[in-house]
Amino acid sequence: MGRIIDIYSKNDQYQLLEACMRNRNKRHRLGYFVIEAVKAVNLALETAWPLHAAVCGRERKLSSWAKSVLEQAPLVYRLSDALFEELSDREETSELLLLAKIRNFSLEEVSLDKGLALLLDRPMNPGNLGTIIRSADAMGADCVVVLGHSADVYDPQCVRATIGTLLTLPVCRIQAPAELEALRRRLPGVRFVGTSAHGSAWIDGLDLRQPTLLMLGNETDGLSRALKESCDVLAKIPIFGSASSLNLASAASICLYEAQRQRLRQP
Repeated sequence: MGRIIDIYSKNDQYQLLEACMRNRNKRHRLGYFVIEAVKAVNLALETAWPLHAAVCGRERKLSSWAKSVLEQAPLVYRLSDALFEELSDREETSELLLLAKIRNFSLEEVSLDKGLALLLDRPMNPGNLGTIIRSADAMGADCVVVLGHSADVYDPQCVRATIGTLLTLPVCRIQAPAELEALRRRLPGVRFVGTSAHGSAWIDGLDLRQPTLLMLGNETDGLSRALKESCDVLAKIPIFGSASSLNLASAASICLYEAQRQRLRQP
């Protein structure tokens, strides 16, 4: 176990922990985010994700699992149980949480070895974003690209919704559609497939077995005009009933599943 720091009040050290949990700007300035829940903590250790500290309640009796995690932490903050419960975002407080380093992946690091990536244009809901990252991991995508001003990938709600897959799937941030041209030049065989209610083809009518970048727009406005113009084709998902559109996370999961369904069935 690393150095132990005991926190007895809402002092500067407690406020640092709270900022990483609840303040986006301070979280990124400090460079740390919070990992909570057993599966996510285990994945952080298994993947050797760079960690800053572990945080736990001082009076609480810890399981052998929690004790083993604390043994691997470079630094341990011990809070009173009341402060720890106030810090936690879960209805049932975890035994501990980790403070991990924020990692900023770039498009240059993306290999597309599996031939499937997903781009999200300004997604605004952190729960949706986390669910999509989880689906992308489950469907074997190489990465998720998040474009423009959007929900924070390291928001606790997003991290929680990924069920730890944020730690196993690269998530890249870019600011403008023009940055995608470097990806097209580096990987000229990649087909850009956008989604729109006014698409010219059904998603299941396209050949998604070749290297593909699927693009989905945000919850309100869909894909920007610049992204639509960069696409090789715009596809739509068949919808029946009175709904005119799908939840972003549902639409992303459907498109990712269709791409892998085709890959599994190819000769």
